[in-house]
Amino acid sequence: WRWDGDGIEGASEQQQQQGNRWAALTFHWQAVERQVRVEGRVESLSREESETYWRTRERGSQIGAWASQQSKVLWETGPLTAPASASASASAASARLHDPAAIVNGLDTANADADAALINNDEDGRSILDDRVKEMEARFADVEEIPLPPFWGGIRIVPESVEFWQGRKSRLHDRFRYVRVHGKVETADETAKAFKWRIQRLSP
Repeated sequence: WRWDGDGIEGASEQQQQQGNRWAALTFHWQAVERQVRVEGRVESLSREESETYWRTRERGSQIGAWASQQSKVLWETGPLTAPASASASASAASARLHDPAAIVNGLDTANADADAALINNDEDGRSILDDRVKEMEARFADVEEIPLPPFWGGIRIVPESVEFWQGRKSRLHDRFRYVRVHGKVETADETAKAFKWRIQRLSP
């Protein structure tokens, strides 16, 4: 994400841009107890603006965009099995009662094999994504400038409100919200794109 003077620019698949035209961004820094939340309207960038933004992304990110159409299903399981039967649950409980090691370590020995099978199962669809990345790397190996995908485009979030949060141990946090007042500010620089804001203090 980056500020371009009109709003905050980012990227999105074009089909996703047809949805909600209102969005929020939250930037949270837990170590220093600070947070900034931006809410505003979503605008689609023109193809020319998207091209300009695309050129700012590193090559690996461009390859990733070609390989992954965001939020499309890559892989899924079949219908999940039903929970264990009552008798199986009773057997598991009995096993815990009669196995001191299970009691001490909090282990469910009756389900250990099933847990191991889940942990060791590599078939989760990741290989499909990795293969697509390799395919795109080969496709563009001799291409100096990777083109913009037809399904990819930039978006801009034009802020309507920006909240600055500062945490306090008392939980009586400081919250200041800047609410946009429509109408550009008169400035000496005609190219300046400033906004008018109303400042509010919010209850914690």
